[in-house]
Amino acid sequence: MTRTILGCLLAVALFLGGCGVKANTDFMPGTDFAKYRTFAQSPPPTERVRSLPGYTEIVGQQIQQMIASDLEGKGFAPAGTPAADLLVAFSVSGQPRTDIVGYGGGFYGWGGDTVTQHYVVGRLVIDIFDNRDKKLLWHGWADREIFGDSAGMKTVEEVVQAILKKFPPEQG
Repeated sequence: MTRTILGCLLAVALFLGGCGVKANTDFMPGTDFAKYRTFAQSPPPTERVRSLPGYTEIVGQQIQQMIASDLEGKGFAPAGTPAADLLVAFSVSGQPRTDIVGYGGGFYGWGGDTVTQHYVVGRLVIDIFDNRDKKLLWHGWADREIFGDSAGMKTVEEVVQAILKKFPPEQG
């Protein structure tokens, strides 16, 4: 019974540890983002990224749709690449990780059970360029298990939203 309770507590701790997305951003100071009205997107990465099981060209297209939906919700209009004010590109990468967690009884720290969890921490990066000058204006990224067996498109959507929540940046 103690083992079952400890197992449940471990599962809850692992779940809560993965909740929430911490996104990071950087931007070119002094940029007047209010002057930009339209956007176009670079093609998504088309090759399967080996370190990201679950990422495919279809997932890339879905990420583009999420980005477009978010930007349109903020008043930006889609446009053809030559005419767009902004050019939006995203990239993905990943790093395999292993967590080994010990829990349970034992005798003075000896014994008990261990759980090994293998997963991939994916990084989604969204870059926004001035399409005319080809200068990077805004850079956002977040790390999370986004392309694994336990993650789905809902998780990817949360990551995209967390990153773009900070675009355009508030300048004071």
